[in-house]
Amino acid sequence: MEKLRIKEISNLVHLISQNEEMASCLNSIKEISRSLEQNNIAVALISIIKKIADVSDVKLFCLTEGKYFYCDGSGRKKIIDEIEDINIKEVLVSRRMLEISDKKSHDNFTRIYPLISEDNLIGAIKIANIKESKRNILHYLEMILYHFTNILQYEISEKIKFQNIFEHFERNFNRVSLIVDTTNAGIWEWVVGTDIVATDKRFAQIIGYTVDEISSMTIKDFSEIIHPDDLRQLKVLIGRHLKGESELFENELRLKNKSGEYIWVYCRGKIINRDENGNPTLVTGAINDINDKKAYELELKANEKKYRLIAENMHDVIWVYNLSKNKFIYMSPSIYYLRGLTVEEAMAEKLEDIMTPESLNRVKDVIKKEMPKLLEHKHESVIVAMDIQQYRKDRSQVWVEISAKAGFNSDNEIEVIGTTRNIEERKNMEKELLSTIRTKDKFFSIISHDLRNPFNSIIGFSSLLMDSIKKKDYESLEEYAGYIFNASHRAMDLLKNLLEWSRSQTGTIEFNPEYIDIYETVNEAVRLLQDFANRKSISLINNISTPVKIVADKNMLSTVLRNLISNAIKFTYPNGKVEISMKSDKNSFIISVKDNGVGMDKNIMSEIFSLESNYTSLGTEKEKGTGLGLILCKEFV
Repeated sequence: MEKLRIKEISNLVHLISQNEEMASCLNSIKEISRSLEQNNIAVALISIIKKIADVSDVKLFCLTEGKYFYCDGSGRKKIIDEIEDINIKEVLVSRRMLEISDKKSHDNFTRIYPLISEDNLIGAIKIANIKESKRNILHYLEMILYHFTNILQYEISEKIKFQNIFEHFERNFNRVSLIVDTTNAGIWEWVVGTDIVATDKRFAQIIGYTVDEISSMTIKDFSEIIHPDDLRQLKVLIGRHLKGESELFENELRLKNKSGEYIWVYCRGKIINRDENGNPTLVTGAINDINDKKAYELELKANEKKYRLIAENMHDVIWVYNLSKNKFIYMSPSIYYLRGLTVEEAMAEKLEDIMTPESLNRVKDVIKKEMPKLLEHKHESVIVAMDIQQYRKDRSQVWVEISAKAGFNSDNEIEVIGTTRNIEERKNMEKELLSTIRTKDKFFSIISHDLRNPFNSIIGFSSLLMDSIKKKDYESLEEYAGYIFNASHRAMDLLKNLLEWSRSQTGTIEFNPEYIDIYETVNEAVRLLQDFANRKSISLINNISTPVKIVADKNMLSTVLRNLISNAIKFTYPNGKVEISMKSDKNSFIISVKDNGVGMDKNIMSEIFSLESNYTSLGTEKEKGTGLGLILCKEFV
């Protein structure tokens, strides 16, 4: 049929070009020929006749399958059951051309031609108001009609067939429209293989047109308002459906509205009618306006991307734990920096794998406490924050702060969304702060008690000393003077330790290493404490017999030696001994202070070097100490 159509177009153009008068409208004929190529045979025929005969009133009636296809060239096409024009009826019966003169004007006349193809009457064409001056080209018109008639019969048959389908659609369209109207969807129908498309009022509203504006749109017009990217996908889906590869087709696509903006719609369609051979003839479907929903989805995706970027680049760990399923459903990549785990490894963990037993018990207690609140008020969230210890991949522990919000998700499951922050440094600072507070408390305790006692002794014995002088009791003077002397030395030693210890705590003490004679340094310490040892008949023995040069801070070393020897004297029984020795160890020297006093067990050893324990004990002669001397030794060593 296509070859016949092309041949007829070629014959027509050749025929017209042979006549100068008709050749003048050849360019117009070429434009009209495009209608032929688009299968609009009837429109093309009427347009050619109007151009050549210079008339405006041409009507075409074609008989097929008991009905008449009517076309007037203005775009109006319809199927009619009966022809009312008696002249056309006469031509159809006689199969002869009929010429009718214009009673008002003898210069015009009308002709009605029967259309006969292969001895088959297919219809008639009425050309009205032909001028007498155009009579000489009528035989050309008759030749044109001859070439057209053969292919016209095929087109009209096809139009009738599709018109019957369309009439079936029209009978049901209003009923379907009323049903679908409750869903706020716009419905459409497409006669397969043609450009015939019908839509309802809601469809027109969705894309911003009136019903009248959209009623004249063809399948090509609709293709042009679909976004090119979506059109390609839609054609694939429709093609698969027409081949029977899918039960229906559906997708989201963009339509250009009347103002030129694209809006998102959800489109779906399905074959609802087939011909006797099973070929699809009618497809119906609907569109829903999802522009707001799509805009929200796009915004949501943009926000999700933004927040995911934030989550993946922050050091705090963001996580989501489904308490109903007892598993993690999200973990940010920063878990690696906190615990050395990949996201996959962390997601596979259970609660007992993550934290220490003590922390796990605390978490379970919180869940047990807060769960009734959550179950009672399902539309509200429960927010908790706590410090716990978690395990790193190497099973070392790290302090973390957890902030979490628990609530019900869309599946009515309890989900906990939270963040985990490394607070190891903060915990260390808290520990240091606590130590500083205890240090301060110890400092004030020493000042208020231990330093006050020697001065009370000095004041008391000074008063007795003055009374003895007044009474001329000279025998007691030496005794009281001795008490004052000893108390003064104890106060001085304590004050030295306090000053040196406070300097060490504030970081103002400087380490100044120099070459010193360890033999002489030990002797100086022994001389300072000799009187204390003599009162208990304790021997102080310096086993370092020869001068030895070492590198050390003399003041710090002297303080350490003085406190160690003093402590040894304090806990040695009368007539005992204290020995100071030294031995070399590669590039260093080890100095020891040894006594034969009361000794100590491991529990006491763990406490005497800690300021927090506040441990002190009395000496063999009930001597009191501050508990600061050995701590100072540890600081300096």
